[in-house]
Amino acid sequence: MRCTRRLLRLAGVAAAAVLVLGACGAGSNGVAELDPDAILDQVKEAVDGATSVHISGEFPSQGTKVALDLSLTSQGDATGTVTNDGLALNLLTVDGTSWYSADEAFWETRVGPELAAQLGGKYVEIAKTDTTFDAFIDWSTFWDKGVLSPSDTVTKGNESTFEGEAAIELIDSSDNGLLYVATTGEPLPLGIKGGEGGTVLFSDWNADVSVTPPPAEDVIDPAKLSG
Repeated sequence: MRCTRRLLRLAGVAAAAVLVLGACGAGSNGVAELDPDAILDQVKEAVDGATSVHISGEFPSQGTKVALDLSLTSQGDATGTVTNDGLALNLLTVDGTSWYSADEAFWETRVGPELAAQLGGKYVEIAKTDTTFDAFIDWSTFWDKGVLSPSDTVTKGNESTFEGEAAIELIDSSDNGLLYVATTGEPLPLGIKGGEGGTVLFSDWNADVSVTPPPAEDVIDPAKLSG
């Protein structure tokens, strides 16, 4: 699935821009008995019915290591951090408006010390036409165009466990990346393992996600910076 090729590639590009056991066991939801396409359909239906998820993990991308720590809601809110080689970019979406922020050390690697001193710790509003960060902060892009959008034939792997939860593996034949699907309860995605390394976890499904806009005094217009 593009979870390993498209999604992780999108993650690397965006960071640089500012960068399961026994299907017949007790409590089984039956997906392990289905063919791969039918399993994927069940996963999509479960995700469509979810309200939120926490995304965490790390993976290699374009010679660097990218780490994710994000919470998304199906209503469009998002909050969290994308870290590229130790430099963190904070992302926030509230009621349709998105911002990014980073510390001075992050900005020094991109705009030099004078502008970095002005940008550090401040929020910059993301233009609604800018889709650079959609792979991280847009529910539909993350799932429908990323994790749950196969780039090649999908086959069924083993019944196993992922982070202690019973799962069935779906394999993307393009890179042998694995998507782990819960075989108890709702057939939600539990996580992915990239064909080229890295693991991303999907947890805290349907938990409350609290987001608030940044204070007005902490929002800065880069066009008005001096230097």
